[in-house]
Amino acid sequence: MDLIAEGYDVVVRVGRSDDSLITSRRIAVIKRGLFASRGLLKRLGPIETPTDLARYPALVFADHVPSAPRWQLSKGGRRVSIPIESITVVDHLDSLFALMRAGLGVTYGPLFLAAPGMLGPPIERVLPDWDVIHRYQATTGVYALFPGGTKASVKVRAFVDFLVEQMSAMA
Repeated sequence: MDLIAEGYDVVVRVGRSDDSLITSRRIAVIKRGLFASRGLLKRLGPIETPTDLARYPALVFADHVPSAPRWQLSKGGRRVSIPIESITVVDHLDSLFALMRAGLGVTYGPLFLAAPGMLGPPIERVLPDWDVIHRYQATTGVYALFPGGTKASVKVRAFVDFLVEQMSAMA
C-alpha cells in the first residue's frame, strides 16, 4: 500500500515503515504467549517446562513458520529452542485460536486473543513466565503510519495521540 499515492491520512499496522516520507509512531506493543485448551491439557498432561511442548501437536501461524520447526522461548537471560511437530499451518489468527480451542494443539499468539470474553471453550496460557521469541523479539509493535513527518496535519497528530492514549490504557 502506498499511503501517499492512495491518499490515506493514517494507517495502523504491525511493524513500522522504512520509507523516509512516512512517519511511524508506535501506539501499542503486542505480547505473545503459548496457549492450549483445557481439554487438551487434561488429555495429555500439564505443560510445566518448555521441553514438555515436544509432547504436544503444534498449531502454527503462517507468518511464524520457521525453516526448522522449533519454538524459541526465553526467560530472564536463558533461551531455549524446542522442536515442534506442526500438524497445520494457518494464515488467520482467529482460525488458529479456534483450532486450539477445539483441542487440536498448542499454539502461540497475541495475548489479546485469549482475553476473557473471547468466544469458545476455556483455554489456558501455558508457561506464562516464558516469552515466545519471534524474529528475535519477544514483542511486536503496532504503529500508526502517516505521511508528512513533522508536516503532518493537526488532525492526524491529534488522532495518533488519541490512539496512543487509548492503547496504553488497554495494556
